Amino acid sequence: MRAAALLAVFVRLAAGPATPGEDLDALLRRLTEHSARVQALSKSGVTMTTSSEQLDGKGAVESRSESVERRFEKDGVEITELRRFVRDGKDVLAHEKERREKASAKSSGKEDTSSRSFRVSSPFTADGLPRYRFTITGPDPEDSALLRVAFAPLGAASPELFVGEASVDPASGTARWIRMRPSKNPRHVTRMDVEMVYGLESFGGPALSRVKVSGEGGLLFVKKAYRSESTFSDYGGGAGR
Repeated sequence: MRAAALLAVFVRLAAGPATPGEDLDALLRRLTEHSARVQALSKSGVTMTTSSEQLDGKGAVESRSESVERRFEKDGVEITELRRFVRDGKDVLAHEKERREKASAKSSGKEDTSSRSFRVSSPFTADGLPRYRFTITGPDPEDSALLRVAFAPLGAASPELFVGEASVDPASGTARWIRMRPSKNPRHVTRMDVEMVYGLESFGGPALSRVKVSGEGGLLFVKKAYRSESTFSDYGGGAGR
């Protein structure tokens, strides 16, 4: 009976968009499987190109930076090769590599809570799924073949857990985009908005192609704003691309 019920769910999902009354668990399971494929693809190697700006309290750009990194996993360890770093038009690659090495050595063996608080991840990962409450809110107004799925922490709010919504394809069980904000802002942050776009086709379904982050924060009366856009390309091949 259980197998027959699951088969019926998959038939409905393949036939077209689901409705809020459809089997949410089946959809979430397929989204988690898609997330796992995307994660595996990233571990095999990906190039991340980032452009970021820091703005003053009036919205004027104070500083710009551009970077290119190659990320991959080797022997279970995540490795990041910084290949380009330009700040305000000047090549500061050597200085940035040295700064990162010193910061890594200083935090070695310690819990880096500030870095962890700003880390963003899909709520549909195997680790994230048990920590969220999900709701199908209906068809995506921008594309009726897609569904909107809202999510929020299942327990207490935290900088590590997000509130937002995703546009998903119920036929393939894949995410198209995720828009979210921390359920609790990290220290010294008053606003942070994140958009993850899955627009790069791969053998495992749409892969992560772009992440946009914008935010505001500061100390006392000194307020700053920040915005960045990272694009992802050249999946696979470890360090070789």
